[in-house]
Amino acid sequence: MQVMAQCWKRWIGRSSTKTPYSPELPLWVMTYVNPGGPWRNLQSWKELGLEKIGQLFRNQEPLQYSTLRDEYDLPQGDFLMHGALMATIRSHWNKGVREPHTHSGLTYIITSTGKFKAITCLYKALQSDVLQPLDRLREQWETDLGDPIDQKRWDDVVKRTYKVSRNARFKLISFYTLHRAYLSPDKINKYFHRSDARCPRCSVENANFLHMIWNCPHNTDYWQEVSDTLARITERAIPCTPLSCLLHDFSHTAKNKTTSKFLDLALVLALREITRNWKSKRGPQCNKWRDEVIKWATCEGKVIRRERRQKGKPVAADGWDTMVTELQDLNNPEKEEGDLPGMMT
Repeated sequence: MQVMAQCWKRWIGRSSTKTPYSPELPLWVMTYVNPGGPWRNLQSWKELGLEKIGQLFRNQEPLQYSTLRDEYDLPQGDFLMHGALMATIRSHWNKGVREPHTHSGLTYIITSTGKFKAITCLYKALQSDVLQPLDRLREQWETDLGDPIDQKRWDDVVKRTYKVSRNARFKLISFYTLHRAYLSPDKINKYFHRSDARCPRCSVENANFLHMIWNCPHNTDYWQEVSDTLARITERAIPCTPLSCLLHDFSHTAKNKTTSKFLDLALVLALREITRNWKSKRGPQCNKWRDEVIKWATCEGKVIRRERRQKGKPVAADGWDTMVTELQDLNNPEKEEGDLPGMMT
């Protein structure tokens, strides 16, 4: 529990939330947030009816210890503990505690689960803080794409970022792409005015993020070949658009869960090939992308079969192996039919 409280405290320090303490948070949490504090009499306070942080305030203003002592019949000598409590809270927000609807992630973890599945709930609470509306980021994508993105579609895109693969590195690529975190020549030039803002491949001026990852002429044929290849092996039309290829919005295209997962993996590997050649004059190569998809899809196929075997389901991965085999055939057209690699077993 102490590790969880410290993790939450660090997260709040890096986020825009003004206080990690909700009025519904029990006072005994302070023993984990600040282990060195004088908290020995908190249990006696609970027995006297003073057990939540919100009870230390009224109208968002801190109550004097004399007021609390009269209301809850507290011992005279506990005024030092009261001062330590207020100092700990004010170290994060010097205006007291807001209404209960503010930030209650840690409250939910402690009051709802206790020690059981607490770490899982911590990660879910942190993720819920990450998956906020992100309105400014959404507006940037809408401006670049020229089309509005409705709220439901945007929420699906954000959540899908964390599910593109089992590989943490591939998830990070998808996360960086969604948040436009890659440094384009145009952005670097804004930081360092002597830097060259031109694209290293086509020499266009002011090469921004979307140009480097999509609009560059060296990327046009690459993305078209990627979408055509995936359309052929999945037997579904894959629109060659930034919304589909960069943000993985093909909910109306994938015919089942397996196909959807395969497209997620293939497209994030297509992004990986572009980031590998970010400063290269040559640009991304489609044959290298196919090799990477075959390699990593084979690995994930083994994981899928193992998981299905553990759950007692049929080992066949609903067409996953078939898509890998078809991609191998496309990548080795010179081989004769008898020499083509067979389906994975």
